[in-house]
Amino acid sequence: MKGFIGNVVLVACLCYLSLGQAQDGSNEHLCPADDDHKVLKGREMREENNPSLAMICFEEALKHNPKDTAAMLAISELHLSMANFVGAEAKLTELLHIDNDHAEALYLMADVYRIRHEFGMHGNQGRREKTTKMVGDVVHFYRRALEVNPEDDITYASLGSYYLSLGDFENAVLTFQDGLQIKPDSNPILLGLADTYKHKEEYETCLHWAQRALLQDKKLAHTYAIIGECALFSNQPERAVNALEKACLLETGEHHFLHLLITAVRSNVSMRAADALTVLKKIDLVNYHDEDILSMFHELMTELSERMDREL
Repeated sequence: MKGFIGNVVLVACLCYLSLGQAQDGSNEHLCPADDDHKVLKGREMREENNPSLAMICFEEALKHNPKDTAAMLAISELHLSMANFVGAEAKLTELLHIDNDHAEALYLMADVYRIRHEFGMHGNQGRREKTTKMVGDVVHFYRRALEVNPEDDITYASLGSYYLSLGDFENAVLTFQDGLQIKPDSNPILLGLADTYKHKEEYETCLHWAQRALLQDKKLAHTYAIIGECALFSNQPERAVNALEKACLLETGEHHFLHLLITAVRSNVSMRAADALTVLKKIDLVNYHDEDILSMFHELMTELSERMDREL
C-alpha cells in the first residue's frame, strides 16, 4: 500500500479517465460488475496493476451509493499509492464525515500525514518538514484508530515506530509496551522494541526482544538483521555472522544486510578463512547493484582466499 507509483502513471491514469468520459459520457461499461461488486472489481483491477480501471470502478460504485465508505477508502488508498496526498486526504475527510469512527480510515489518515511529514511533501519532495502540527496530526489519528480498535497491534506498532523515527525513545517504548499488554506475541511490536533499543545502543536488551520476535517467525530477514547488528556492536562477532548470513539468504538484494555481513566477517578475527569463504560463497550477488558494496565483497573474498592459502 505504501509503495509509490510514479507521477507518469498518475498523469496517464487521469488522461485515460478523461478519454473514457469524452467518448460516451460514462465509464460504467469499463467496469464489468454489478453495482454491489464494483469495489471488489476495482480491487482486482488494482491487483492486476491497472490503476485507471480500478479508479473507474471505485468512482462508479460511488455514483451508485455516494456514501459507500468502502469505495471511498479504496479511492484513498489508490491516491496514496500514487503519492497523491491531497486526493487521499480529501477523500478520507469525506469518509470520516460519514463515519467518524472508521478505524481503517483513521489509520490511513495517520499514514497520509506521516508520509507527508517524513518525505517533506508540501510541494517540495527534498525538504523534510518536522512541523509540530503535522506530528500532532499523525499521533492524533493513530490514537483515534486505537480508540476505535484498541486491540489492533499493527496500529500500536505503527505509532511506536513513528515515535522512534522522531527520536522519541520514551514514547516509542511506552507505546510498544502498551501494545504488548494487548497482544504479547505481536511480531511487529517485538521487533519495534528491538529496533528502539538498538537505536538507544542498549544492545543486550535489543537482543532480548529480537530473540522473542524470532520465536514468532523464524523466516523474517529483518529479525536476523537486527540480531546480527546488535551482536556485532556488542562484541559477539560469531553470533553476528550467523544471524546476518541468514538475513542475506532470506532477503537477497538488501545492501544493508550484506554490508553488515561483510563487517561482521571482518570483525570475527578468530574465524577460519575457509569457514568465512563458505559463508560468503552462499550469497547470490545477482540482486546486488551497489558498486561500493560489491567491491568490498570481492576485496574481502580475495583477502580470505590469500589467508586460506597461508593457513593451509
